[in-house]
Amino acid sequence: MRPPVLLGWLLAGLFAGSGPSDAVDPLREEFVQEGIGSRLDATLTRWAGYGFSGTVLLERGGVIWLHKSYGEAYPAGTPEGRTDSPFPADPMLGQFATLTILRLEIESRLSTTDRLGVHFDGLPESDRQRTIHDLLRDRATDPALLLQLIAKSTGERPDSALHARILAPAKMRFTGRMPGSSDAGIVRGRHVEESTLRSISRLPGSGWWIDRFGGSLARAASKARDVPLGAEEPPFVTTAGDLYQLELALRGDAVLTTDAKQKLFNPISNDRSYGWLFERTTQGTSRVAYEAQGNGTEIGFYRYPDDQTVLILLLDTDMGWRRPVRDLAERTTFSGRSIWIVAAAAAVILYFILRTAMDRRLGESVFRRRLKRRFPSRNSRG
Repeated sequence: MRPPVLLGWLLAGLFAGSGPSDAVDPLREEFVQEGIGSRLDATLTRWAGYGFSGTVLLERGGVIWLHKSYGEAYPAGTPEGRTDSPFPADPMLGQFATLTILRLEIESRLSTTDRLGVHFDGLPESDRQRTIHDLLRDRATDPALLLQLIAKSTGERPDSALHARILAPAKMRFTGRMPGSSDAGIVRGRHVEESTLRSISRLPGSGWWIDRFGGSLARAASKARDVPLGAEEPPFVTTAGDLYQLELALRGDAVLTTDAKQKLFNPISNDRSYGWLFERTTQGTSRVAYEAQGNGTEIGFYRYPDDQTVLILLLDTDMGWRRPVRDLAERTTFSGRSIWIVAAAAAVILYFILRTAMDRRLGESVFRRRLKRRFPSRNSRG
């Protein structure tokens, strides 16, 4: 898999240095569309001054509204403004392995109902009775075990099997193992100690709150510690544009069949499937989320099937920006009032209805009865 990844980066560098082009490729270059994209970009640009750092891609209705990198999202040694800079994605290896296993099931090389004892020797009896399905739905499963299963089923190196069955069909040119240790040095995350955030250990989704404590957040971000990756093993990397290519492939049958996608995206238990979480936004929109966190990085891959929307976040800091950026994108993109605002309004209305009913039953307002108990008159004292 390494030569195709290296070739992709070399071609990108060649075309980037061949001179400006009138046509902008929103998947490979920074792109801000007027409307949703420009409104979202304005806030993210401001938050970049508070420590926000990463790449954001938003697509809705077949239109890419925003694809841009912010803050410290450009690793040392790479040109600024390049959204195709390699991003460390080792936390996503489990998901790529899951896709490969589902593809192998299509090829009849294995079945998700197979017992692990069929594929692995020397397992305890309790583990031998577990199925591949059990492995895929367990978030604690070690990706190395899934990669080992792929190797045993195909007789190929896991990287090669993954490239042939997922990356190549999805046209993902910048995803895979970094080709060499010297290049791997440019891939890194930025770790922020929780103690430096003091009372703000987790960033809220409210933009007002972030702006209120922007100075504190910026000071905490300035103390971030670089976490270089690839010192022992070349890191697995990707880009937001490549993950969007994967999304496009999953909409068709280039990677998985309809039955396989049903297994991937249908909830199994506790609103979770093979790595994906099913929930609703505060606007009431259905959200299918895949989230992962590495050493100094955060990843968010969000699908909104009812609204034909996809949001991809690759953040090179573990400061906690994933949730507020996701919530900001949802507020900017989806119309309608937040269900929390509606619930609060309903609670206020219910309170006044109950208080009025109680006043009528008691013959006077609760407020007046409390006032009399606190400030009794002279006649009542006598």
